[in-house]
Amino acid sequence: MIHLLKRLCFEIAKLHSLRLEVIDGNERAVRFYRKVGFRKEGQLKEFVLKEGRWRDVIVMATVDRGGSAP
Repeated sequence: MIHLLKRLCFEIAKLHSLRLEVIDGNERAVRFYRKVGFRKEGQLKEFVLKEGRWRDVIVMATVDRGGSAP
C-alpha cells in the first residue's frame, strides 16, 4: 500500500517529497518507514499529549530522486 501511495504522489500528483510524523518510541513504524525509503529529518520535542504524557514526534521524509523538474 505504501508503494502505491508513493507512486500516486510522485508519478501522478508530481510531488517531489513526502513527509510524515511518528511518535517517538514507535520503533516498529520507524523501521518500516526507513525500509520504504523515508529518513529522519528532525524531532519535535514534547509535541503530542498521549495517555497523559507529552511525547516527542519524529519527522521523516522521502524525496523522488527519479523524477524531473517541471
